[in-house]
Amino acid sequence: MPRSISTNLLTHYAGEVRTIARCWKITRTDSVVLGFTDHDQDIVYDGTTYEALSSGSMTNIEANDNLAADNLNFEMVLNSEKITKTDVIAGRYEKAKMWIFEVNYEALTDGHVTLAYGYIGEITLHDTYISAEFRSLSQLLQNNIGRVYLPTCDAKFCDSRCGLTESSYTTPATVTAVTDRSEFSIAATAGGSTDYINGRVEFTSGDNDGLSMEIKQWTSTIKLVLPMPFNITVGDTFNMIEGCKKTKDECKNRFNNLVNFRGFPDVPGVDKMLQYPSLH
Repeated sequence: MPRSISTNLLTHYAGEVRTIARCWKITRTDSVVLGFTDHDQDIVYDGTTYEALSSGSMTNIEANDNLAADNLNFEMVLNSEKITKTDVIAGRYEKAKMWIFEVNYEALTDGHVTLAYGYIGEITLHDTYISAEFRSLSQLLQNNIGRVYLPTCDAKFCDSRCGLTESSYTTPATVTAVTDRSEFSIAATAGGSTDYINGRVEFTSGDNDGLSMEIKQWTSTIKLVLPMPFNITVGDTFNMIEGCKKTKDECKNRFNNLVNFRGFPDVPGVDKMLQYPSLH
């Protein structure tokens, strides 16, 4: 990818003695910004402190002039106060933005040269370290883009295409009893008779604060599709967001929102494809 570099930094690269440090800046999904460097001392650059890591590794960055994805792998030991198992388990690093660059640590005013910009892909949590995959923005070009014509709506409930307002379908609640990380109870009147199946819970306190999960079953007891990363305790507060079956009838009769229905209910299904001519 094209890179810009200051004259002073370019001259320094051309010299025999170099004082170059590699830095990487991570912006997590919760907007927390972390900085790290392979230098033996912390570096403060452009308002961010890049913490010197005592151990860790990163594969070489391969530059090319085609559309191939510039991916690499890196490992980081869980000995930094900034990187914890809790945050990894909570998914705060999944698809986190990542910027990799180099500076002259003896002359930070010379600016930087960007090596790669992208996001964190697959993460594996080990006992004492994490291994992760960095994916460049060109990786996004590998994704298939387009619509699938289905009888059901392909809009996300209450997004801009749906047009409904999420706050109108959100109810606050408090945990009154806990079975495990995927099943707990609330006051019987908290959700009323509203249909929350296929909806989600978003915790607003407790160890799972800020995390969400889809609802599998709903009465006065909530069963989640997957367990929460951390223990749920009595008194934890959360919001329940209603679910949507994504059908034409649901959109029309329950939400009065047929004008924004994004499905194709009249598209022939598999049953039509498998039909064969009758002898009569």
